[in-house]
Amino acid sequence: MPSSHAKGAPGEDAPADHKPVINRHVYVPHYLHLIANAVTSGGSRIYLEKFGVGLNEGRIAAVLGHVPGMTAAELGAAMAMNKSIVSRSLWTMLDRGLIHQTGTERARRNWLTEAGAQLEAGVVRVSLAREQLLLDGFSAAERALLLSFLGRLQANLSKMAGFEAEASGAA
Repeated sequence: MPSSHAKGAPGEDAPADHKPVINRHVYVPHYLHLIANAVTSGGSRIYLEKFGVGLNEGRIAAVLGHVPGMTAAELGAAMAMNKSIVSRSLWTMLDRGLIHQTGTERARRNWLTEAGAQLEAGVVRVSLAREQLLLDGFSAAERALLLSFLGRLQANLSKMAGFEAEASGAA
């Protein structure tokens, strides 16, 4: 298996006396970054053109369509999104009549309105179609394996967070 720090052509290992470098052709974070950027920018453009909302509002609508009544904190945790960004997006959605809120100021629950449910249906339709295109050529077994790998990567994020905290404390 090629090393992420190999020098030279893709898949070519560097001689032992060379300093480590990142070979983007075999560096997993490089591919994750490219894929995430393409999915995000494409989704953002489509949501704005088709539905008149940004990516964050589309994502929130999709989550509330699946789990109605979530608070801003719950939405932020579910989407790994900063609570202040979630709150701004919720205010935008509230102003546009896409959600209504219940509860107290400290525990506002968010619910899709009829207009929000229509947005959610469109976002889900577009998102699932884009996922199908992204996974074109993958068998059902390969899709299951990919999801397993992605779940394992996500589980390792806490290890990276620990490393980052340790590294930043040492600087």
